[in-house]
Amino acid sequence: MENKRHKEDPVPSNLDQFLNQMQMMTLHKIEEFGWHLWFVRRPLFQEAMAVVTDSAHSATAILESDGTMNKNHGMVFRPQ
Repeated sequence: MENKRHKEDPVPSNLDQFLNQMQMMTLHKIEEFGWHLWFVRRPLFQEAMAVVTDSAHSATAILESDGTMNKNHGMVFRPQ
């Protein structure tokens, strides 16, 4: 099976095109507690999804469009 992924940076340099103001505010606030943006999933024809993780990579969350952190997303990610 051929890998169709493009070589894109996990965190785009133009975040304002993918995250709204509420998500950006939450991101800046949680960075004070050791969380950081892990990657932005950018599926074709769908809304981008911002995934954040704590400093130990032991917890992940999705930054919802209203700026809330969804820790109960049910997604499984490959280990780093």
